Amino acid sequence: MNKISYEWAEYRKIATLWARLMQMAFSVQTLEGVASGEAGDYLCRGLAGEEWPMSRQIFENNYILVTAAFAASQWQEYRKLNSTILARPMPEAFVVETLHGRLYGKAGDYLCQSLDGRRWPVAATIFAVSYELVVPN
Repeated sequence: MNKISYEWAEYRKIATLWARLMQMAFSVQTLEGVASGEAGDYLCRGLAGEEWPMSRQIFENNYILVTAAFAASQWQEYRKLNSTILARPMPEAFVVETLHGRLYGKAGDYLCQSLDGRRWPVAATIFAVSYELVVPN
């Protein structure tokens, strides 16, 4: 049986996401709690239909358009630029203060951290299909 490591490791996002630019402030029920976004932020949708807000600056600095829609207010497909994050599974339930509100992770979910220090939780089942471990050369 494999022992779970709770140490930080480097991962790369491999899944695309769908997003749309929001014209008004909004709130969304994420898998980890209620999160809010400002007018001009993006509403993102993942592989399992989960939704979350992302600030315009962070989104536009980290994602590239894959499939364009007729209008920017419609859902469009994006992929993450080639950057990595740190992540680790958490042995117990946890709370994270994010740019968009307080979010909650369950035991076994992943705590993710960007290179600039932003943190967020990701459900273990979603993390497994959305990220790959970066193996050192």
